Order: sequence, then structure tokens, then C-alpha cells
Amino acid sequence: MKKIAIFLAMLVMFAAPAFAGTFKETSIRSLGYGEFEIEGANQKGCTEVEFLRTTDLNYETQPIFSLHSEFIPLAGKQDEIEVFFNNSLEPVASLKPNDFLDGWARVRLPFSEFSEKNHINICVGTGESGTKIVIHNDSIIGYYSKANFEDEGAFYISVTPPSPDLLDEFRVDVVLKNLGTEDANVVLKYRKDYLERETPETQLVKGKTIMSTLIEKCTERDELGKCIKPHEVSFSYYLRPKLKGMISLLPAIAEYENPFGELTVLESNRPNVIIREPEIKVKAFVQIPDQEIIEGQNIGAKIIVTNEGAKALQNIEVKVLNNRLGLYGSDKALIDVLGSKETKEYPFTLKAVEVGRQEIGCDVTYLDQNLLSTGCVSAFVDVKKPYIPIEVIAGGLLTIAAAAFLVYLYWFKK
Repeated sequence: MKKIAIFLAMLVMFAAPAFAGTFKETSIRSLGYGEFEIEGANQKGCTEVEFLRTTDLNYETQPIFSLHSEFIPLAGKQDEIEVFFNNSLEPVASLKPNDFLDGWARVRLPFSEFSEKNHINICVGTGESGTKIVIHNDSIIGYYSKANFEDEGAFYISVTPPSPDLLDEFRVDVVLKNLGTEDANVVLKYRKDYLERETPETQLVKGKTIMSTLIEKCTERDELGKCIKPHEVSFSYYLRPKLKGMISLLPAIAEYENPFGELTVLESNRPNVIIREPEIKVKAFVQIPDQEIIEGQNIGAKIIVTNEGAKALQNIEVKVLNNRLGLYGSDKALIDVLGSKETKEYPFTLKAVEVGRQEIGCDVTYLDQNLLSTGCVSAFVDVKKPYIPIEVIAGGLLTIAAAAFLVYLYWFKK
């Protein structure tokens, strides 16, 4: 007998924690409600459950409606169940079949909207597949002590600065606050795993993207039980925008275990970020030697680039543009970094292969953003035919005259 008593005591000791977070549970069967079902294609129907508020409970209590449903024989993609609370026009939950785990879905009821007499309306809709949907009357209205990350302001991401330039990386902070009455082990992720490569608008530069931690319960509450001093955890990462205009960031993810031993996945907000076109103040011009250019002569020229802006620029390509002049070597150069107020020179050699007025231009391209500068000033050269000195011309004429005189003597002396 003594052994049996010890065994029962141990059973109670180990069983107690599983129910320690439950204040009260009431099935809708005990309230006098039976099963509710809808069957057929494109059918809709609603049922109502009325219950009284449990006394001596405040904001420390988390009311949850555990909805037990069954989709027979199989769930359809268009099947949906909506749950309304206290005649609200907006549902507190819109549930698809994949929101149910082993037939159960947990619907959080807003404590602030409780009155003495309360109503839950369950509206069921089938799709074209003609599924039969059953709402079982062992569904439960319960009050629990639990971690709370679902109130407004408990889980969010913020952006600094709120409107970054296209060239600038910006910081994203992921913040999670526990407003509840229990500690919780949480896994925080900066986005869903399968969306890792689905972000053409931004590039991940650096920072933390996942965190596993214990977040403690709220440490201070007001007279109504509302949490006024929650524990919180956070991490930061940096993104570089690839496109200008408005982009919507992907939500962060929080995973934790609810009072029923089920994995709960929450999504944060999705802030919109306006990416501005940067104010780029780069000037470039072509400089050529101040001398006469003769056909066939080499031209030693330079592209001079100045960053007149307040920010350093990276990955700038400088390219020579000329259609009718020869070029020695490469026609482009890469500037890794051009600091604020910094000037750099890039020499290159052209050959005057054609007589006439020739334009020497340049392009400045920002490779990361594929933007072109309009501040490149061309230079012009007048390529002339080779110059023959007067002495050479006079000598040539004398040579021709002497040759003519010799020819004259030769023929007339005959």
C-alpha cells in the first residue's frame, strides 16, 4: 500500500506542470451545445456559442478558444472557418485546413473585449469539392498562464533610417517582447527559411539572422494586470537596397511552444521602406595636352573624376569614348572607392589616325546600381595633316629645277 501511495505521489508531481498554466477550461458540450456541420459544395453556415465571463481574472489571463474541427473525407483548398467574438464585424481568426494540427486550432480571444455575457460565432464555408465540415462540441474555452508575444507591439521589426538612399545599407532591428506570465524558449529568424533567396529588392550585407534564447516573463504589471515591464530580446542585420522606390520587407519569424505542447509560429509586421535615388555629385572631364595634334601622333590624355558629394562612392567604372581615334590599352578603369571631395586621374593614350575635328568623351557608370553620370565633359582635338617646313619645300623646288635644267642640257646639246 505504501508503494502505491509513493507511486501516486510521483505521478501527481510529474503531471502537475502540464496543467500548471491552466486556470479553467469549459467545453461547449458542457454549455449545452451539440455538434455543428455543413456539407456540400459552396455551402455556408454559422453557429453561436454563448458563455459567461469567468470572474477573478485579469490581463494576466490568456483566453483561448480551442476549436476542434473535422474535414470529411478530405479538406478542400477553398474550405474556410471564421471565428467572430462578441458580434464583431471582423473575425478574430480566419482558418484554413492547414491551420489545424490534428484537428485542433487555437484562437486567441481578446481579453479587452470580454463582457459579462460573451458570444463566439463560428462560420463555416465549403468549396467546390463538397467537403463535409464538422465543428465538434468538445471544443474548449480556456484561460491560461502563458508567454504572450501576440499583443500589439510585442513582435516587430523596425528600419533605420526609415528612407535610405539606394547606395546605402540600412539596419533592420528584430524585437520580441514577452508580455505573458510564463518564460518561453524562442527561436527568432529574420525571415522564413524558404524565402532566403526570394528577395530581389535587397541584399543581406551583415548581421545576425537567427537567435535561440529563453525570454523571461513580464516582471511588472499595473492594477489591471497589464504588462508594463516586459522582458525583450532583439538582434540586428543590415540590408543594401538594389532597387529604388517602395519595397516591403519580409516578416521576421518567432517559433515557440504553446501551452498545449504545439509549435506556434508568429510573423512580425512588414514595414514599407522608401528607397530614395541617391544625390550623386560626381563630375568628370577629359583633359588633353595644349598642343597641335598632327595625324599619326600619339595623344596623352586624362579622365579626371571628382566626387563633390558628402558620401564616399564605390565600384565606379570610367570609360573612354572615341569612335575615330586609335587607343592603346584598355578603354576603361575601375574606381574601388572615391571618397568625399576626392579627385582621381586616369591617363590613357590615343592615336590621331584621322584628320579633322575629333571628340574624346567618357562615361562614368555606377556598377552596383547601373546608373550613368551625366557630368562627363568631352574634349575636342583638331587633327591636322603633317606640317612640311618652308626649307624642305624650297629644297624640293631647287631639286626639281636642277633636274629640269639637266634634262634641258641633255636634249639641246644633241
